[in-house]
Amino acid sequence: MSFEDRKKYGETILSCIKRKNTPKIALTTGFNESGKSLKVRLKNILSKGEKRNGLLLVIIILILIISAGTLVSLNTKSQTRKDTEGLTSYGAVNLISKDTEFPDELIESRDEWNEFIESDRTIALVASLPQEDIYVYGLKEIGTEEGTYTLHGICVKQGNEVQVLDIDWGVYGEIPRIRYQDYNGDGIKDLAMISRSVSGTNISFNDLYILIKSKEGGWTFQSFDSFDWSERINKRMEYQIKDNILTITIDGKDTGYRINVKPLEEEWGEKLTSVFFGSYGEFIFNNGKIYLKLLPVAEVGDWATPQIITETYIQMEVTYNGNFDLINGFTSEQINEKP
Repeated sequence: MSFEDRKKYGETILSCIKRKNTPKIALTTGFNESGKSLKVRLKNILSKGEKRNGLLLVIIILILIISAGTLVSLNTKSQTRKDTEGLTSYGAVNLISKDTEFPDELIESRDEWNEFIESDRTIALVASLPQEDIYVYGLKEIGTEEGTYTLHGICVKQGNEVQVLDIDWGVYGEIPRIRYQDYNGDGIKDLAMISRSVSGTNISFNDLYILIKSKEGGWTFQSFDSFDWSERINKRMEYQIKDNILTITIDGKDTGYRINVKPLEEEWGEKLTSVFFGSYGEFIFNNGKIYLKLLPVAEVGDWATPQIITETYIQMEVTYNGNFDLINGFTSEQINEKP
């Protein structure tokens, strides 16, 4: 990857945010959150330390977002409501109307997904489990300006019960992926959903959601987003540079990286000042397990944005028993998405 491509990293964040509500931008949900949580996320993305330039850029970004009116405040307190056709809705019911019509056609291709995004439809069937009578729908809010939208709200329909979850989800060009199995070992199958939250040139995150069906009925969810996993890994990560070779350990275990930083620093014209995880993270399903693929990045000189130092991922298994954790099962073998 060229030096100019890496420099575009930071520019992508700004340009994507300013164009967040346009139909074909991928950064449609990753920044649709409260000012406080957004600031935390951006601090994590842009700077591991307390650099003044990084903090200043965060403030500038927040001002841009607020002035553009992209921070949305919604009243999504848990409610119960009787809907048409004898359905009972729970959760953030204000995200759907009483006369919502649930589509029957499952979106299965990227073209179908993008067609939904560009249409005036506000609900799409994104997963279907007929044998369990479970159907998962994504909700879309149409913006006040023509051609704008926000992907906000997941609706799980099982029998005559509808659970509406207050989740920001999905981006243009990528359908959320969903699996159904027992992830927390309680003998009850759960829904796991991987949804892209941020995507752009040289930047990519997705978030993991576990939707849990209680024995009493109804669904709740827990999320494992880019701030959560990067904070955990960076607390457990150490690196050293010896004879210009960068190595990284997590919990004292070697990740296998051997990165020559000398040509990178010559290209940058600056010294590498720190290494951390938090700019690239991809959850994948593989043979009943969930993995997180990661790339380390570098803080360079006084630059406010991190720089790419390798295109080789490490992969860690995600475990869930009411809380998320990551197992240090590093492997050089690429793990790909499988049912």
